[in-house]
Amino acid sequence: MYKFRFLDYFIVRYKSCQFAAYAREKLHAFQFPDGEILSVQYYDEKIVNDLVNQTQIVKYG
Repeated sequence: MYKFRFLDYFIVRYKSCQFAAYAREKLHAFQFPDGEILSVQYYDEKIVNDLVNQTQIVKYG
């Protein structure tokens, strides 16, 4: 799991599509007590790699 603290993004990789679909079904649009709403989206591998690379550039830049 990658945590992008300054962007508030989390990337989670599941063992199967079924697990990912279940997690999205349960977590998408979940509202925290402070009013923040969780958004769960599917991403392809290229987008994930781009986010990781951007974070490393900012972190080590």
